[in-house]
Amino acid sequence: MVASGRACEYRLIVERESRVHYTSPLLPDPIHIPDVVFPEGSYIWHVEAVTGEDNLQARSDTRRFSISADAAEQPWTDPRSLLENVPTEHPR
Repeated sequence: MVASGRACEYRLIVERESRVHYTSPLLPDPIHIPDVVFPEGSYIWHVEAVTGEDNLQARSDTRRFSISADAAEQPWTDPRSLLENVPTEHPR
């Protein structure tokens, strides 16, 4: 998503049942994996490009996804914390 050629930060917004369920912090890239597990249900999401003092420059198309009741819970683990458990002798 390009917003008038300006330097932007990005925000992911996920809604459930017409309410905001999750909002990411401002991000340097429009790529993000939430650090929370979402419960079962139907969701919509979009990404906003903002500049300066939270000035909205562009908004992506709205997308949909759902999580079924039998979905396995897969919480996000920061890769740095995973690497902390690897012995320093192990090649990286």
